[in-house]
Amino acid sequence: MTLGDGAALYGRVIDKNSKEIAVEQSPFNLGDITKAPIEKVTPSQVSMMPAGTIFAMNEDELMDLLA
Repeated sequence: MTLGDGAALYGRVIDKNSKEIAVEQSPFNLGDITKAPIEKVTPSQVSMMPAGTIFAMNEDELMDLLA
């Protein structure tokens, strides 16, 4: 997403309204939340899941993920 000052911000949107958006920038640090005025939101074409994670999952875990 692009902020009001032109800077880019990446993460998972956890709350938003017409003026401001709250973004969790790290899936490993739930306290790392940024609130900022937004200019434009663009969905990512890349998953936040680290590459290769599914190869370490067993069949049940993979089925839970897909559900």
